[in-house]
Amino acid sequence: MNTKVVTLEEREKILGWKLIIPTLLIISILILYPVGYNIYLSFFRVSLDPRIPKRFVGFANYKRILRDPGFWSAFGTNWLFTILTVAGNILVGLTVALLLNRRFPGRWFVRAVILLPYVTPVISTVFVWKYIFYPI
Repeated sequence: MNTKVVTLEEREKILGWKLIIPTLLIISILILYPVGYNIYLSFFRVSLDPRIPKRFVGFANYKRILRDPGFWSAFGTNWLFTILTVAGNILVGLTVALLLNRRFPGRWFVRAVILLPYVTPVISTVFVWKYIFYPI
């Protein structure tokens, strides 16, 4: 008779997998399936009219887009915008954080004003639920 003793660590590991599998399935359905389907569709000529059947064109769509100067212009603009936005947000955020870490008169007020956009949606949600459960 073969009885295996399962330790607490092994049981917690199994529980962890049982808890994460539904999330992985949902992510697969909501994210991976559409991405895969769009890659599949990229090999076809697809009409917006559903009565016209799609036609397999292979890599022709990729060849056409890679030769299009408008694509490369938009691609470069997109990368430039992304780099400048990310770098700008990091620099501004770091600068503001360093400035607010120093002591100065009214620091508490400036911190409150900066945190106000984070608090405002919570306050409005509280009022909405208040009116839902306690109508006047």
